[in-house]
Amino acid sequence: MDIISQRNITLPEVKEIIKQRKKEKSEFGLEHEQTEAYVESFSKLTVAKAKAMMKQLEEMGIESQYASQIVDLLPRSVSVIKLIFEKASKKPTEKEVNAIMDLVKEYSK
Repeated sequence: MDIISQRNITLPEVKEIIKQRKKEKSEFGLEHEQTEAYVESFSKLTVAKAKAMMKQLEEMGIESQYASQIVDLLPRSVSVIKLIFEKASKKPTEKEVNAIMDLVKEYSK
């Protein structure tokens, strides 16, 4: 199998892909079943909300790898947001962290 493209995706998007693949294939391996159980347990947003939130985070200048983690985790504290960016070359300012927190609160409703 060749890799056609590569991008960061959120858990709700993984959930959607698994559902599509499940319809296409009659056999569903153990890895797929475990992944499906994981995303069912931890996916907190709909695909539409996750994509909208990703877009807003990326418009704020946040790289997709960190934006997808924020969408998946919906961190409830500044310290968790700072942990997400721990290894980032460009860390968000305090103002950006507060903007991220506001966005998380908006989408967590």
